[in-house]
Amino acid sequence: MPTGRDFFTMTKRERRGTIAVLCIIAVLLILSFTFKRSKPPVPDDVKVSEMQLFEAEVDSIQVADEKPKSKPRSVSVKGKSRKKRQQPQRKEKPKQRPRNVDPLPQF
Repeated sequence: MPTGRDFFTMTKRERRGTIAVLCIIAVLLILSFTFKRSKPPVPDDVKVSEMQLFEAEVDSIQVADEKPKSKPRSVSVKGKSRKKRQQPQRKEKPKQRPRNVDPLPQF
């Protein structure tokens, strides 16, 4: 029956491999941290003025909310126009009363 002590024993090669993997992980963590902390390059004066002009232009644009025009209905072959059907009036649902708020228990 294997004991717990056999689980924690390592050969010399296993120890070196574990240390190498841990070193690689540490280097990757340090590199990712330094890349995230690096500052973006300072924009040129020309780029800054162009960005300000663009933002001013975008702010001044007004959005037109026009509905697309519907196609005219075609007249039937016999020349008679179709009669509009009356849509049944929909009944409004009664508004529900807001539920009472129960007080929270105090401990």
